[in-house]
Amino acid sequence: GSSAMAAVPGSAAMLTCVVRRTHVLCPSAWMRSAAMARGPVGGAHRRAASSEAASRSKPRVLVLGSGWGGFAVARRLDRKLVDVHLLSARNHMVFTPLLASTAVGTLEFRGIAEPVRSSMPGVRFHLGKARDIDLDAKTVRVVTKGDGAEESRAVRNGTIEITEYDLDFDVLVVAVGARNVTFGIPGVVEHVHFLKELTDARRIRKNITQCLEAASCPTLSDAERARLCHFVVVGGGPTGTEFSAELRDFLNQDAVRFYPEVAHLAKVTLIEGREILGSFSASLRQYATNRFKKLNINIRTGANVKDVSSRAIYLDDGDVIPYGMCVWSTGIGPRRITQLLDPKIFAKDRTGKLVVDDTLRVKRAGGKGAAGGADEVLPGVFALGDCAVVESHPYAALAQVAERQGKYLAAQLNDLAKEGALPHGKPASPFVYTHMGSLAYVGNYAGLTDLKDVDLIPEGGRAQLRGFISWLIWRSAYLSKLGSWRNKLQVPMDWTRTLIFGRDLNSF
Repeated sequence: GSSAMAAVPGSAAMLTCVVRRTHVLCPSAWMRSAAMARGPVGGAHRRAASSEAASRSKPRVLVLGSGWGGFAVARRLDRKLVDVHLLSARNHMVFTPLLASTAVGTLEFRGIAEPVRSSMPGVRFHLGKARDIDLDAKTVRVVTKGDGAEESRAVRNGTIEITEYDLDFDVLVVAVGARNVTFGIPGVVEHVHFLKELTDARRIRKNITQCLEAASCPTLSDAERARLCHFVVVGGGPTGTEFSAELRDFLNQDAVRFYPEVAHLAKVTLIEGREILGSFSASLRQYATNRFKKLNINIRTGANVKDVSSRAIYLDDGDVIPYGMCVWSTGIGPRRITQLLDPKIFAKDRTGKLVVDDTLRVKRAGGKGAAGGADEVLPGVFALGDCAVVESHPYAALAQVAERQGKYLAAQLNDLAKEGALPHGKPASPFVYTHMGSLAYVGNYAGLTDLKDVDLIPEGGRAQLRGFISWLIWRSAYLSKLGSWRNKLQVPMDWTRTLIFGRDLNSF
């Protein structure tokens, strides 16, 4: 999702009321209320947008989302050829592979955030959420609201009003990513933490400190102290596994110094229905499992969560696990804007992702005719990253896939703009993905490097690495991928500070 802001005299109060009421409604109610809110206001915006579009000398490319894919395409579009607008609910891009490190104080939050405005001179940024796409009018309905993690006091007090407006486009790139899914399990939304945004990492860091401080209270029973010091992670993918490792490092290296009275009670449990790190080779999975046992990380496989309360997690095998903090990192699903798009127009797969062809053009629902023809795709509408699936080759939901798609699409759109073929032109070549390998951190200066699917490995070359050497590769690879020199300097300084002085325990 995303948003931006415009106010029409006499209508601000009505629009604010509509937005504040509709956020609790079902998707269909969202659509109805948005249509009602348009009225003469939406019409005025569309007329103004049409007039502006007619007077533009360059085609406008509107990118939805500032994640790996959206950030890559917006940053690489040639602003001399196209008018680039970026709509997102956050004003930065998050380097997600290092997000777990910020949650335990190994790194500072600013070190993995890439500000949109300073990173893309000449790109018009809009802060807000997309709530509807009108392909006939070529507009996106925008709600001027951020990521929703914490509504500011100014918004709550009415100093800053939430409103709606239409943003027009010639070419639309949908790169809104995905959200965490709870599988309808009771209590998940109310009691657990997710780990997708910097706001999530900040809340987790605060909750860890709160649990340890509360457990240090001398009036508590031993059972209550043990519960508060039990940290549970649900989901054994790379995010859940790396966070478990980072948390165990913090408890072993820092909590023992600063919380000596309760550090011996600290436990980390990783719950996974199948096996951890399922995308890695069997030998690396076994290495990670053995390493976690040495680090005293309890792995629970073969059982699924069926209920979550404020103090305990209930498994389907009958076990009850008391906890102080729980992090949920299992499964992703479509965001609200992807769900709201009409399935009679936008082709979707069974999980709700937008279906695209091999040039990332969104396919028309029930489209017939020549492959890639006007009847099969939605002209000028592209999608990439976790919100889309390439029909001919479904790729894994990986950051490197989304980033590579963003680079590819920017290059293709630049070429089409040079030829004057936007918005209806077809990219000259299909998207081709080359896997660069998988990395994971498994605690105490050890990592995993899995290159089994990499085409560049010579015949007979070693495709798997583990241990300290792999940890060095893990850090070096991610350091090289950080976008700005500011972050490439900030992150090593944070690593050095942590090594010498320990992790940051401040709670704010």
